Amino acid sequence: MILGIDLGTTKSVVGVWKGGVHIIDCNGKLSIPSELTYDNGEIFVGHGSKTRAGGHKIKGFKRHLNDPLTENAPWYSYPQCAAGYVLAKLRLMAERYLGYEVRDAVIAIPSHFDFNQRRATLEAAEIAGLKVKRLLNEATACALAYANRPGHYQFENIMVADIGGGTTDVAYVDAIDGFLSTRYIDGTTLLGGIDFDKALFDDLIGRVKERCGSDDIILTIDQREHLLNLVELAKIELSQCESTSIHLSHFPIGGHLFSGEFVYDKKRFAELCQPLFDKIIAVVKTVLKDRDDKIATTFLALGGASRTSGLKQAIHDQLSLDGKQTMDIETAVAFGAVEFAGMLLGKADALATDILQDNYGIGLENGKYEVLLHKGSTIPFRATKEITIVAGNQTKLSVSIYKGGNSLAKNNTLIGTLEMIGLPPRPAKSLTAVVEFDVDVNMDIRVTAKLKDSPTHEVAITLTSSNGLPEHLMKFMKEKVSTWYAKQRSSPDC
Repeated sequence: MILGIDLGTTKSVVGVWKGGVHIIDCNGKLSIPSELTYDNGEIFVGHGSKTRAGGHKIKGFKRHLNDPLTENAPWYSYPQCAAGYVLAKLRLMAERYLGYEVRDAVIAIPSHFDFNQRRATLEAAEIAGLKVKRLLNEATACALAYANRPGHYQFENIMVADIGGGTTDVAYVDAIDGFLSTRYIDGTTLLGGIDFDKALFDDLIGRVKERCGSDDIILTIDQREHLLNLVELAKIELSQCESTSIHLSHFPIGGHLFSGEFVYDKKRFAELCQPLFDKIIAVVKTVLKDRDDKIATTFLALGGASRTSGLKQAIHDQLSLDGKQTMDIETAVAFGAVEFAGMLLGKADALATDILQDNYGIGLENGKYEVLLHKGSTIPFRATKEITIVAGNQTKLSVSIYKGGNSLAKNNTLIGTLEMIGLPPRPAKSLTAVVEFDVDVNMDIRVTAKLKDSPTHEVAITLTSSNGLPEHLMKFMKEKVSTWYAKQRSSPDC
């Protein structure tokens, strides 16, 4: 069995293929909160963390999978570790449903996740005891779920805007009889539902200060968490009602306790969030501009935050796009991941290809840079470049590997260096090295360099993440999660 997983910023979902897609529930809920709480030496994950007061909560870790490692940080606060606990919880839910152990998974991630973020996701899966069969782009997963629904069209150009709790993912996908080919992707890991919450939260605090005539508002962690929960509920209510109220009771302001009611309507909320709506629309415009040779026959607005009041209207007003609602927007990504898992098992009639989210290449003479792996190339992919060794009697060749699209190497991101040593002494320009890039379906990149006239003289590296966990931390976290997992298996909770 292969699990299909949507590892979300605020919520995560797991499903399996059993004659079709089955999304697994936890006490009647189809998702679990993507968070954990560390309290007095114990770890609480998902709903257990959400409902627990006190302790150290770790949330939004998906946004930090690209962060540099922080010295002296609590071990459980590392994004890979927090994600590992959530993935372990999802694995446990699936195993209880199936009645046997599962080790393989398809994990959906934002299509614009870079090399480091993808490697961090693989580390999180390893911590959870899972082997990743495929990292599937979230927007591709949504399109797969849509294209394989009963009664689908034989051919569609699908534009997907997956607007989740913390990320926005946009893709243009061609669908032909169950075969999906991703043509263009864009997005951001710093824009989603929690940003709408923050816009409302900041306005609420401003109104409280104005009403009280005091700037002396100091919130404890629990008070801030309580206010954010109230704000999130208000946002959800505004997606269904014309107005809502946020009630504060005995709220500490400047040494006093304040109680009051603050009313918000759809118009005010949309005004607060308009700058965020504009950023999402800008991403969609980028994809539309790149694909101006075709017109999307279908536009899908998915992800929990796509229900945010005013967002769809803003997209309609600026782009004349109206999102279809033919699936459960919160489980669509996981649904597509399960479809893909079923395909890998040879049971689902579907196929999907993904593409590179960035350019990769090498530094050349005089500080120039040449792209070898182009953004938008279907993966897996291979590219080669011949390099003439200019200097005579040169015994070493260094190949600098970059990510980016600027013509100057220094303006791109250095992600690795490959060195060939022991070159045979030859006259200038008489030696040629062949550099080969291989990228697999999970965007692992292997770079090989060898002499053209001496193929046995070869060196290679598999690029590693600049923020990857050291071996001793990986081992420690795997042991911690494994111990927690064994304890949870005997728990009556989901």
